[in-house]
Amino acid sequence: MKLCMFTLLFVSGFVDDILCTDYRIVHTPSGPIRGIGVPYEGETVYQYRNIPYAKPPVGDLRLQKPVPHQIWTDIFDATVFGPSCLQDKDRIKNLIPKLPNPNFSEDCLQLNVYTPSTVLPQDRKSVMIWVHGGAFLLGQASYFDSTRLVTRGDVIIVTLNYRLGALGFLSTSDDGMPGNFGLWDQRLAFQWVKQNIASFGGDPNSITIFGQSAGAFSVGLHAMMPINRGLFTRVISESGGLDSKIAVRQDPKPITSEYGRVINCTQGTDTDTLVRCLRGKTFYEIIEAQNSLNSSFYGGDYNLEFMPVIDGVLIKEMPGALLSNFSSEEYKFFKSLDIIFGTSSNDGGIAATIVANRLQEKYRFNTTLEIPTVVLRDEIAPKLAELFYNNNEHVSRAIFDMYSSTDTLEQSKNVLNLFTDYTFLSATVSALNSHSATSISPGKNTFQYIFSGHGAIAGSYVLPVYFTGAWHGAELPFLFGQIGPGTALNNTANNRALADMVVSYWTNFAKHGNPNGQGLPIWPTYNPITAEFLNISVTPSTGSHVAEDRMRFWNKYIPSLLELGASAIVGK
Repeated sequence: MKLCMFTLLFVSGFVDDILCTDYRIVHTPSGPIRGIGVPYEGETVYQYRNIPYAKPPVGDLRLQKPVPHQIWTDIFDATVFGPSCLQDKDRIKNLIPKLPNPNFSEDCLQLNVYTPSTVLPQDRKSVMIWVHGGAFLLGQASYFDSTRLVTRGDVIIVTLNYRLGALGFLSTSDDGMPGNFGLWDQRLAFQWVKQNIASFGGDPNSITIFGQSAGAFSVGLHAMMPINRGLFTRVISESGGLDSKIAVRQDPKPITSEYGRVINCTQGTDTDTLVRCLRGKTFYEIIEAQNSLNSSFYGGDYNLEFMPVIDGVLIKEMPGALLSNFSSEEYKFFKSLDIIFGTSSNDGGIAATIVANRLQEKYRFNTTLEIPTVVLRDEIAPKLAELFYNNNEHVSRAIFDMYSSTDTLEQSKNVLNLFTDYTFLSATVSALNSHSATSISPGKNTFQYIFSGHGAIAGSYVLPVYFTGAWHGAELPFLFGQIGPGTALNNTANNRALADMVVSYWTNFAKHGNPNGQGLPIWPTYNPITAEFLNISVTPSTGSHVAEDRMRFWNKYIPSLLELGASAIVGK
């Protein structure tokens, strides 16, 4: 259906211009939905925006599992994007100056569906559900315009909002406030897609969940939740992994207690009192306390205050323990899925330079030129040992020994590698090894990538002299960004070719469980013996055992050091 406005030229007596807006209505089990047609490169993509999958999580529903949205009978107008979930407005607008919807609200549990113009209700196109990143604190689903993915990949894309920060992940580790509300939101969105996507021409039996950073941690964790069986069949984790130190918090109580103090909810010691108090706070107070906590408690540059926790239902143990238990239902479910797990070649680089910026005045160095050895020895290594390894001085010394160098340039690069390794890469390799283990059963397809095509984003800031490779999230413009003047990527032949390659790999995998296809460089499957991966860049290549010594350090040596004590230092 098209609605048109006519512009008349009375001099000539003819219609000079016709401005038409294209709409399409789909009838779903949840109710009828009106979407809007958006032109793109001579085609039309239909976007169904701001579809509610849950009741607004306000009042008594704040800090509770989401409740499914009721069925509607009138046509739902899905032509305008909805607001972001509550977060630091200044911080997200600094990262994303032009949000599709600049508003923020607790009433944010909605999703967006993108479909090709040619799709019919009886079609069964593969579906990809995107979970955005942002440190579990920031992000907006509608920012990730999936128009190009839909037209180039011939798939249906869904993007979703979920609760962030304290409202999404605050936990007292008991039934009163178990946490993981953001993960429950994501799961309810998956269920909505499973139940409704056929009405859009999607295949409910060919669903891939994919995400980056916090979104990658999220989809990786969902891949180890047996209650998700049947909701999706494939997973793409971009800079995530499962047993990363910033994927699951083992003990959230200290942070929750501090948050209660900062927001003045300390009257009484029981969870019910705390929850009642928090429900009485305005969303401004919620975010103000969250920002204060993020800048003061535990050091936000090393650690996330709010993240998934062990709740006994979604997450029953730390992911590392579940990965190593081949008889667990969690491992069996993980093994039943096709996966792509990958990282950027310099994933931890930006985080490392942020840390260095905070320390440069104290140690009198220029962070654009170096990160000196003294910072690694006296600040970074001890802090990591304190936060994640029970303040073990032997772990601190081992980290320093592994990543120190007498050469200034090499030392600076080593610090970037350190942040990449402990946060993203080691957890990714661990998950890949577990998934591809053949001692239990052949399992499904396993693929690893390293993304090296940083792509020269227009307007990006000047990087330190020691910063090489692709930064955290460097692949995102190639998946979602437009290419051309004033947009996400500089319009070069290399960028266009790399963007086409990434989209083809991702959508091939969503459709077939294998990223390979005609005209693409061969992407080998991963196994623990050869550990082959694809280096994705303008000149793609294959490799084996990425950063092997460093992966051995994190995945074998550090665990043995903790198990055996200081004696394990000998013979390192």
